[in-house]
Amino acid sequence: MSEKSGYRKTKNSRKRRSSWKRFRRKFIRFWRMFGRAVRYLYQAGGKIVIPAAALIVVFVAVGALEQNQKISEMQKVTGKDTTITIRKNLVSDQVEAYSDVIQKYADEYSVSDYTGLIKAIMMQESRGDGTDPMQASASFYNERYAGQTITDPDYSIRAGVRELAAALKAAEVQGPDDIERISLAVQGYNYGPGYIDWAKKNYGGYSAENAATFSNMKAYENGWSSYGDPDYVEHVLRYYSYSYSISGYSISRENAVKSESAFAASAVS
Repeated sequence: MSEKSGYRKTKNSRKRRSSWKRFRRKFIRFWRMFGRAVRYLYQAGGKIVIPAAALIVVFVAVGALEQNQKISEMQKVTGKDTTITIRKNLVSDQVEAYSDVIQKYADEYSVSDYTGLIKAIMMQESRGDGTDPMQASASFYNERYAGQTITDPDYSIRAGVRELAAALKAAEVQGPDDIERISLAVQGYNYGPGYIDWAKKNYGGYSAENAATFSNMKAYENGWSSYGDPDYVEHVLRYYSYSYSISGYSISRENAVKSESAFAASAVS
């Protein structure tokens, strides 16, 4: 075992002991409060309610112990403390209404694990409104409406999913929790595929700094005041959620990057 892995084991063992100590302190505090309540009831002639109250305490204690045991088991499986952030309604009802269409094209282009990412992009691009919800009119894959605005939402989603599938492949994304490479692919969706190759060659991948550099470079080359959205990754990932499994545990992980909305990121990696 390496020194680093040994350090993690010791650190996590301490965290588990700390978790047990917190539970024990809470239980002792509760027991003392219950004792005072029982003495008061007894003095007031409430002898009948004492057995019932004692039974309630037993149920509460057993429930607390079971919950603590579940947490300990999860820590043993993952090898670390697990924080699962539960948040709902990350995308609009209009985006959710396209779930079947998104799933259809995600299956067709072999990105069925990334439906949450597709929805997040649609949310950022249009909130699901309009005839081009994926804003794919300028996409290389917009063959039917080449040079024109897409007027068919179904076709917009098809072109957008194809564009994203190509970006995920170019960025060599390993899975829906590979946020580092997903960030590269997402920024490439906004800038075009040229960004992905450029970022990999010059920086080894995505960063907020090189996204800004690329935007300024392209704006200067084209004589424009701006180019794309340098903060596109942050804007998309605040809506991104996905699920996966670890050692038999099915975990719903809803990811969000640090943003103006102060979304909290999950701690499992």
